[in-house]
Amino acid sequence: MSKLLVVKGHPLTADYSLSLKGLDDFVKAYKAAHPEDEIEELDVFSADIPTLNTELVSAMFAGENAELTASQKDKLARFAGFTEKFLSADKVVIANPMYNLMIPAELKSWVDTVNVAGKTFKYTAEGPVWFSKWQKSFALTS
Repeated sequence: MSKLLVVKGHPLTADYSLSLKGLDDFVKAYKAAHPEDEIEELDVFSADIPTLNTELVSAMFAGENAELTASQKDKLARFAGFTEKFLSADKVVIANPMYNLMIPAELKSWVDTVNVAGKTFKYTAEGPVWFSKWQKSFALTS
């Protein structure tokens, strides 16, 4: 049994988004082909993902003995929770729109939680190397 993480990176519904319509079709076909697999959905627009701002980044680099504010502790815990959710998945599919040739800010915040040096990848002389059990993801963008 595998776990599929379905990341909805779109503020609209499938009624108004070809990306989400494609995602719905993909998930339906995936369920039919893999009925034993677990599917977990993450809507980045409602998930309250912390952004990499001064408060969060300063907490990340504060050191083990630093005194953090309650807000910093909360943001660090939520950030780590999204990292762990990603690491627990065997497969990931992402659906998002393109805004000015970029992904939405909410999806970018999630991407920051899954690109954590020492946790999801490491730097080597040859470049970054992923720790995750899978090396590919599937993205639906329209």
